[in-house]
Amino acid sequence: MAATGTYKQYFRVRSEASFNAATPGGGGEWNDGLTGGANGWIDLPVVRASDGLQPKEAVIYPSVASGQRAMNSALPIAGAYLPELGTLEMAFYPELIDRILRQVFGSVSRTETAGNMDSGGAQNIDADPKEVTPGTQSNGTEQIKIVIASTDTNSSAKIEIIQDSTVQETINIGSGSDCNGTYYSKGGYDGTTNAVSCKFYGMGTAGNATITGVDYSTNVFTAGATNPSLVIEQGGRPESSTSSHFYPGVVIPTLVLNYDRSAADGLLMATATAHGIFPTAATATTYADDASTYYKPIAGWTGALTLDSVAWSEVVSASITIQPNNALYQTSSGSQESAGEVEGEFELFGELQIIPTDNSMWADYIAQTVSDVQLVFTTPFYVVDTTGYSVTLDMTQFTIADYTRNRSGQAMGATLAFRSIYNSTDSGPGKLTTVCRLPV
Repeated sequence: MAATGTYKQYFRVRSEASFNAATPGGGGEWNDGLTGGANGWIDLPVVRASDGLQPKEAVIYPSVASGQRAMNSALPIAGAYLPELGTLEMAFYPELIDRILRQVFGSVSRTETAGNMDSGGAQNIDADPKEVTPGTQSNGTEQIKIVIASTDTNSSAKIEIIQDSTVQETINIGSGSDCNGTYYSKGGYDGTTNAVSCKFYGMGTAGNATITGVDYSTNVFTAGATNPSLVIEQGGRPESSTSSHFYPGVVIPTLVLNYDRSAADGLLMATATAHGIFPTAATATTYADDASTYYKPIAGWTGALTLDSVAWSEVVSASITIQPNNALYQTSSGSQESAGEVEGEFELFGELQIIPTDNSMWADYIAQTVSDVQLVFTTPFYVVDTTGYSVTLDMTQFTIADYTRNRSGQAMGATLAFRSIYNSTDSGPGKLTTVCRLPV
């Protein structure tokens, strides 16, 4: 018997074009504008110690009056597949958990801030391969945006990003009749010392490419009317043999964010509860290990809270529950699977551990004073130049549901249970904004 090492396990995620769509293992990477894009695959940064998703089937043991002492005299019957899949704990990489946030909130508005790199408009890619070097180079760690148009063939197409005569990154383009679309690098590139170029393969001798830079993307998540379901790939488990298990129709009814300033690692963590369709085994996608290749190990988060636009320095830790109550439902559809998803009633609540300096929070609790709270998490790592990765949670109508006196080490502390109320400013009980390198 040969045991399977735990190191082989990995997770990936993508949004579905429709609930429980066919071929859940299909589609390209998120940065492939032809077959991926907004519904493309992203590595999911689940912690190494995770046991992963737990698909279950209800087993029915018939128990009838049988004239025998044995309670179970009939063989078991396979029942329904249960939608509850368990939880996944993740370090908060803004790019890599973006699809989880999109499923939870439902709506996202993305804004690209343009960088310096510019190819000077569309450049002919009239040879195979054809290398294009932008005349205006990036002046910081800019993401590269490539718009391809007017091609008429696609033969194992790819784009190589080259710097200092070395291929730094390869964008593999999915199969299609042409290569037209928008493509992004995952990494950031500074062309001030060594010029950055793009080399195009498998696109024939027609078409053109426009190359520009993106400094960073600002993504604002708000409670939307609909929530796109997910496919989660769990690879490396022996139950799926040489393939992966693909879970379609996944919804996240609850997402919990945890932060503790007193912890040495300063990690911002996210725990997602998953409900979905029973998995199928199919050919595994390629785990790119993007967390270590292109993105910083986001530790050392620093949380800062403002209360009614004034800095408030009493917070030690936070546990924030974003609960859209998204659910799966069953109908008599000739299947033991869930028939669809339905959006739930959106809630935002949690706890703050504080070291109070006066009686102001106690007074707000007693008077049920509504506050405007903004919680901002930043890191010592930069997306570009002096713009760092950040996560901002706005709660314009923040109320204290309970005030419990306790200790925080040797200091007098208190735990505030809070709940945020719907307001038009946040388009819901709250909104979350990331600044990172994910524009789609």
